[in-house]
Amino acid sequence: MPRQITGGHSDAFALTVSLDSMIDAAFCDGDIVTVQRTDSADHGHIVAAPLGDEASVKVLRPQDGQVWLMPRNSAYEPSRGDDARILGKVAGVLRVL
Repeated sequence: MPRQITGGHSDAFALTVSLDSMIDAAFCDGDIVTVQRTDSADHGHIVAAPLGDEASVKVLRPQDGQVWLMPRNSAYEPSRGDDARILGKVAGVLRVL
C-alpha cells in the first residue's frame, strides 16, 4: 500500500468498515481503513480493537480508571474497553465510489 495510506508504516493492515457507528468521523459502511499496528494508543486516537468476534474501529477514551471505545454516531452506545486489546491506530481511509 502507498505510504500516504499507511502513514508510512510497513506493518499496516486494512479493515472494511461495516455499519455506521463512526459516520460522524467520516467512516462509512464499506470504507477500508488502514491501521498502523501497535498495542498502545493515547486518548482520542481512533483505534482498531477486537470486540466479540470482530475488530471494531472506535475512539479510545480512558476515563476515571476505565477504558471506553467511543462510537462517532449518537445512535450507538460506548463499549467498555478495559479488556480490549488494541490492534493498532487508524492511519487512513479509502472509499470506493
